Amino acid sequence: MQKPFVTAISGTSGAGKSTTVKLLLSKVQPASALFFDDYETEETYPQDLAEWLAQDADPNALKAPQMTEDLINLRKNVAVTHVTTGEKLAPAPIILLEEPLGNLRDVMRGLIDFVVYIDLPLEIAFARRISRTLGQFPEHMTKADVVENLQMFVGWYQETGRDLYHILDKNTKAKADLLVDGLQTADEIVYQIISAVTAKINSIA
Repeated sequence: MQKPFVTAISGTSGAGKSTTVKLLLSKVQPASALFFDDYETEETYPQDLAEWLAQDADPNALKAPQMTEDLINLRKNVAVTHVTTGEKLAPAPIILLEEPLGNLRDVMRGLIDFVVYIDLPLEIAFARRISRTLGQFPEHMTKADVVENLQMFVGWYQETGRDLYHILDKNTKAKADLLVDGLQTADEIVYQIISAVTAKINSIA
């Protein structure tokens, strides 16, 4: 089997990374996909984000070791077990990766062949994140609970979150192979990615 080609979809929270990967999966086959959010634990992000940002926000402080291991195995054409569903993920010529930081983390740099950055104004990303959060509240939660949760998120965003998104946006975007306008439709974004990835694969074939 040929060596898989790994495409990372990066961007801030709310940029549409997961949606883009899922749509790509429906249009590019055979392919496998790994999602950063599936690997999040209490140890994924630095405990003190404000201190981390003040100390130049080293991307290597964000850790998802199981995701790295799974990607390494898929690149070796070895099947892996999905970390949340327990389903088997088979090796495939195309591996799609939802990875917010692209190839900024040292452990990922040699594992990713092509980085796409979904470029979206931070205020739009924030609005989308609020909308997504509203849609995820369990039905049994009271209005007061919902308001409290939203207030906590908005407070976090004002205090730390916007600075976090801003620096990751700047650094990840600078290292991407392809920038796509996140204000386009999902189909338009996917079309651009498929065209660029196909051209890249053909250039190295």
